[in-house]
Amino acid sequence: MNIRLASRQDLKQVSHVYNQVTIDLHKKGINQWEYPWCAEKLLSKIKNHEMYVLVDDSVLIGAFCIEEIKQLNRLMMDSANMYLSQIAILREYQGKGIGLYITEFACSYAMSVKKKIYLDCWAGNEKLKNFYFKAGFDYQGDFPEEDYLISIFSFG
Repeated sequence: MNIRLASRQDLKQVSHVYNQVTIDLHKKGINQWEYPWCAEKLLSKIKNHEMYVLVDDSVLIGAFCIEEIKQLNRLMMDSANMYLSQIAILREYQGKGIGLYITEFACSYAMSVKKKIYLDCWAGNEKLKNFYFKAGFDYQGDFPEEDYLISIFSFG
């Protein structure tokens, strides 16, 4: 398995991954992402070198973003840090340690540039929150986001 920056040529496959994962989340009652994904927004992440893809035997199986931030929700930071977001792994590849592989990659990247990394999730997603705890992230708190709460975590 390989992680690399996404390229413009990946856009169709990246859109497919995000749309499939969003459909699966909606079926579970988790409506944190809108369907369908806007290709222009995904392309913007690719152009800004914020989108990464996971490739297994030349098949694009997942994607995620790492970007620089100074504020996450209402949590203000003293300096710019990194934000890991929009982690999407195709259903048939889930449960195989890929999420941990992504978080380890993101934490290593943030440490290499001497920054903290933050991530968040819907506060009601206990499975994901427990995963972040087990992966070594520190819980920062729950914060209001429109009509629901998000849990914010940090590492570093």
